[in-house]
Amino acid sequence: MRTRALPLLAVIPLMLPGDLPPVSRAPCAIAIELQVRAPLRWGVFEWHVVMGEAARIWAPYGVTLCWGDAEDACRGLEVRLRVLLAEDPPPPPRAAQGALLGWIWFRGSEPGGDIVLSVNGARDLVSRARLGDRSLAALPASVIESQLPAAVGRALAHEIGHFVLRDRTHARRGLMVSRFTPNQVTFAPAGTFRLAPAATEWVRQTCAPVGVWAGGAVRRPPASVPEPARVTP
Repeated sequence: MRTRALPLLAVIPLMLPGDLPPVSRAPCAIAIELQVRAPLRWGVFEWHVVMGEAARIWAPYGVTLCWGDAEDACRGLEVRLRVLLAEDPPPPPRAAQGALLGWIWFRGSEPGGDIVLSVNGARDLVSRARLGDRSLAALPASVIESQLPAAVGRALAHEIGHFVLRDRTHARRGLMVSRFTPNQVTFAPAGTFRLAPAATEWVRQTCAPVGVWAGGAVRRPPASVPEPARVTP
């Protein structure tokens, strides 16, 4: 099957063995199993920024996110999203040149339940944001690192959009653009990441209380960090 990836935020049309069965309605409640494959020195605050940013973007549309940070946190929910966060995950096949911030796998016209987010992709983008006439790359590295959780949360919100909207296409502006600009992903308020009116109406008309189950706790980086598995067709 032919694949393509967009430079920053991508959808990957591949058939994966663990994909979810197709559903006819958008879920209003999404539980997320977050798998970390990076030696990130993030504490509770940084994780709350990631989760809070994604939740804040989707809250106005009636879509709530349940985080699998406890064994029974999302008990009774039936569908799940699995999110792999890695420092430098293997790029998808035939990926375009340049850093990828995130991507989601599609099976035909249906989104699967697997999202990949790249910390280095976020770091590259944030480093090119500008404060006045200076890029963040010219400032201490701690400045860039402090902006990464919000950037990752916004990338996650975008990929969740492909899942909720069940659509691999991109919009001209707002949350579902194909590329976030450095300043947008770094400094823009959450209100910048809105859905287009047509997408908003689609969610309002079709969003159903279909739960999703995280199937496990949030996984912190292990002492010995394994290489992330390469996803192949």
